[in-house]
Amino acid sequence: MLIADKMPIWDVNAEEDLDKFFNTQLERLDVDCIDMYLIHNIEKDNWKRTQKYNVLSWLDQKKAEGKMHHIGFSFHGDYELFKEVIDAYPWEYAHIQLNYVDKDEQATLKGLEYARERGIDIIIMEPLKGGRLSERIPPTVQAIWDKAVADGIAPDERTAAEWAF
Repeated sequence: MLIADKMPIWDVNAEEDLDKFFNTQLERLDVDCIDMYLIHNIEKDNWKRTQKYNVLSWLDQKKAEGKMHHIGFSFHGDYELFKEVIDAYPWEYAHIQLNYVDKDEQATLKGLEYARERGIDIIIMEPLKGGRLSERIPPTVQAIWDKAVADGIAPDERTAAEWAF
């Protein structure tokens, strides 16, 4: 079992808040370290907060103390910011929104490739767009899937959720 938690960076108003939030998390979880720790909801303003309050140095300190094992971030900005964040720290993973409808939004497919090239693991959020990609499939999309099956590209028929994944 791995334990994961995240820093609510939008609530950080001073460097001291980092330890305050983190120590509260350790106490509530009744653990001495957190296996998977991420800076939550990185977008333009939260990235500025991350820089302003020296969060990256704080992460290094906590990892050196054995309080965190794997460090990542969740992301809700645009591709250019994603590249900047990726290049700013030796992240081990990123949590991004990605599905076949939103492939050009936020981190994008291009960002997924950028992270892969740098050896950063990716965890996908919203692969079914809140369930919307598994219901009420437009006839044009269904026709594409049917053709893929008929042409032997897909081995058999799949549910909408399976296609989305």
